[in-house]
Amino acid sequence: MRKQFLSIAVLLSTATSAWAADPCTNIPDAARAYLKAHPDWKILRTSDLIDDDKQLWRHYHKAVCPGLAEVDLDGSGKRYIGLALIRTTKSAQEERVIIVRAARDKLETWTIYSEFKAPPYTVIWRVSPGTTWEWDQPNRKIRIPNDSLVAATLESAAQQFYLKNGKLVYVQTSD
Repeated sequence: MRKQFLSIAVLLSTATSAWAADPCTNIPDAARAYLKAHPDWKILRTSDLIDDDKQLWRHYHKAVCPGLAEVDLDGSGKRYIGLALIRTTKSAQEERVIIVRAARDKLETWTIYSEFKAPPYTVIWRVSPGTTWEWDQPNRKIRIPNDSLVAATLESAAQQFYLKNGKLVYVQTSD
């Protein structure tokens, strides 16, 4: 009986560890290539967030990395990788939000923004195709046919980025 109890305890412990795995460790190749070329930058993790943002993130996006999102922006099935990156220098903290994609033998990069900033940091996540609206024009609905990427400062502003006619555009969804 004791042996069975011990076996069950070990099994539950292993399962719990698997569920609690860091969602920021499964880094796609395009993101890995970007980070290799920019070694002073790191992917934003839940542990980097201020306490209030950690609680919000864990409540609404429990098993998602706040600095990594895979999206199909153009509906082709090709993966675009959204990255919220941070680095600390002697004089400042900096954050950068980008989208990268492997294209043939090169890496395409779109910088959404890059600035010197102390926390709170910008988090990102994938949104499925659907309808959204601008925060100051709630009657103006916008249909987004493919995945999109939200970049948000929690409890503040959020922008939803998507491709329209091959160009990266955004809608302000909160302020």
